[in-house]
Amino acid sequence: MAHISLENRLAKIIDLPTLSIVANNIILITQNPKSSALEVGRAISQDQALVSKILRIANSTFYGFPRKISTIPHAVVILGFANIRNLVLTASIFDTFQSKEGDGYFDREGFWKHSLACGVTSKLIAKRLGIKNLEEVFIWGLLHDLGKLILDAYFREDFTRVVLLVKEKEILIRDAEQQLLGFDHAAVGSLVANKWNLPPAVIKAIRFHHNPLWLMNQ
Repeated sequence: MAHISLENRLAKIIDLPTLSIVANNIILITQNPKSSALEVGRAISQDQALVSKILRIANSTFYGFPRKISTIPHAVVILGFANIRNLVLTASIFDTFQSKEGDGYFDREGFWKHSLACGVTSKLIAKRLGIKNLEEVFIWGLLHDLGKLILDAYFREDFTRVVLLVKEKEILIRDAEQQLLGFDHAAVGSLVANKWNLPPAVIKAIRFHHNPLWLMNQ
């Protein structure tokens, strides 16, 4: 199936997920080097559920800060814009798909564990290579398979056939997708990421995560 057909199919999905206005606003603010921690804090404070999630994550053992972070401006100062943007993206995307439960063929829990492992591993590799934007690299790894969630939620019947073919033939999922659908999860994920106005680097990482050499040459 041609790429334009994929765009048409996505366009016909009435309830295709969108990031919240608050999340979109935070992404835009944190991409502006002139923004202040106060501006970011005000934007986040418009969504009390998001405030709670960010403070809970910021105080988790994952970050291991010795003192409790009790306010969003404090979290922004301590964690930095890139970390805050990543937390907002992660929380927003998780919430978006919480109500779109799978049918058992696609392992959602395994998917999230794989995504987190890829994010952490990507960050470790980037650190070893001396790459500075570690938090950006983390989010590339975390979101690289976003298209699988879209396929599972909105192309359920087609994606179930893909998953079953992968198990039956023991082939790569992208090969099964191309064989049965004519496109793969990388194309789907990048189109949705573009719809969400995510940073261009994130969109490229999602689109070309199966072709990293091509991506490095851009």
